[in-house]
Amino acid sequence: MTLTRVTKGVIICAVLIFFLFPIVILVMQSLTPGGRIFYPTIEQFKSFTLNNYYEVFFNPYLVDLIFLLENSLIISGASACAATIIGSIGGYAFARFKFKGDDNLKVWILSFKFFPPIAVVLPLFLLFTRSHLYDTYQGMILIYTVFNLPFSIWLMTSFIEDIPKEIEESARIDGCGFFQGFFRVTIPLTAGGLVTTALFNFIFAWNEFLLALCLTQNSVMPMTVGLATFVGMSGINWGYIASSSSFMVLPIIVLCVILQKYIVRGLTFGALKE
Repeated sequence: MTLTRVTKGVIICAVLIFFLFPIVILVMQSLTPGGRIFYPTIEQFKSFTLNNYYEVFFNPYLVDLIFLLENSLIISGASACAATIIGSIGGYAFARFKFKGDDNLKVWILSFKFFPPIAVVLPLFLLFTRSHLYDTYQGMILIYTVFNLPFSIWLMTSFIEDIPKEIEESARIDGCGFFQGFFRVTIPLTAGGLVTTALFNFIFAWNEFLLALCLTQNSVMPMTVGLATFVGMSGINWGYIASSSSFMVLPIIVLCVILQKYIVRGLTFGALKE
């Protein structure tokens, strides 16, 4: 019994070290002058400073990190909500209404998620410039919603399929209409799945770089594109990149910690179903 616990503890520690190591190195780079900590030494540890953070927040010649954060939060949050709402409706249709070729259609929809964005960047750029969506919140929210929608539909379909149809039928017998049953019965029962889907959509939009680079300029530039400005002709300022990246991953960590129980419930939903 004791040996089993020790083995589990060692495995858990090894996994934590493996996944936390990049974050630890990132934070250490952000605290090192110039961010150069590829070969850590005791002298570098003694020279830890917050100067990199001060520069990226208060240097008027650098990008406004708070402005970039606001853009990323607006675009990622709005697109995640839109993709989750539309995806829940599409997932309900696939889960409750069976028709010939529905499985093939689901696979076809999911395949769009793996479509390389670089293949459509030029057509999207021309479309956005001519429709006045270039460098706007509306354009970025729209394109992120479209790209995350296949994943939302696929994930929500599996969540809704785990809910017995008899529950909805009982609600209809009690007087609930079709839409009332959907919003008052199905949606509350898939709360964990909705939170999980929304969080994944938020992370996908938050980390996206290529589309944001080509379809934004200054007005709605997100943090991923803003970090690229620290790469110049004279070199790469690793300290600025590390400090900005540390600040960028903070909202994701906070969200995951706050929504942890919903994520676990959503990812394990239906796991014990007979």
